[in-house]
Amino acid sequence: MADYNYLHPYNLLHAMAATQRHPKYWFLDGNIVFQANGTLFHLHQGALFVHSPTLENIFTLPSGVANDGADEDHPIVLPGISGEEFEHFISWL
Repeated sequence: MADYNYLHPYNLLHAMAATQRHPKYWFLDGNIVFQANGTLFHLHQGALFVHSPTLENIFTLPSGVANDGADEDHPIVLPGISGEEFEHFISWL
């Protein structure tokens, strides 16, 4: 059976407290924020969509979370994905 304890609100808030901006993938003019483990990524949504129609389709679905990805205080949390894994994914795009 899968362990979904990382989705518990306390665990998500605790994870958000110890975050740092990625040194390469924190763009001042970015418009969407992701959090992978303790690393924040501020990216350009349009660039993601150009390179991944699948991501564009995912983002058309409602997340159910207000301001999801809008800023550092409301990142899109990627549970179970390390900062290094997400960095490799972004560099591949």
